[in-house]
Amino acid sequence: MTKFAAGTLDALFDELGELDEVNVRALKRGIAYTARNEMRVRGISASELARRMGTSRAQIARVLDDDDASITLDTLVRLGSALGLEAAVEFRSRTRETALCAILTEQAETVAPTVTNDAQVYALRAVDESQAYGDVPGVFAA
Repeated sequence: MTKFAAGTLDALFDELGELDEVNVRALKRGIAYTARNEMRVRGISASELARRMGTSRAQIARVLDDDDASITLDTLVRLGSALGLEAAVEFRSRTRETALCAILTEQAETVAPTVTNDAQVYALRAVDESQAYGDVPGVFAA
């Protein structure tokens, strides 16, 4: 295995063949976190969210489950609408993201020198997103 310099987390996961899986899990955790937070802030129960989305409580449980990555665009849009948010999906250059990640990982190493689990990977990606694109409360992107 290649020794990776600071900031090449994506390169490491890419070499391990896990980059897409890590990205999917990080995105889904962000979506679930945002949904739970908005529900709390707006006082919306899971039953009320299901009613607003025209779906079952079981579907809402899957949407709110950090580890269940099976969410469709239709569900994502209906979730956003039910929470008063606009869903956004975008593609970005991996080169630009990798460069930003390198800078932010270098900064993060003073706080957390090693990444040992998915939660830390997600935290690094969340820092990357908030500093790179501006932290906009209540808006989530897939």
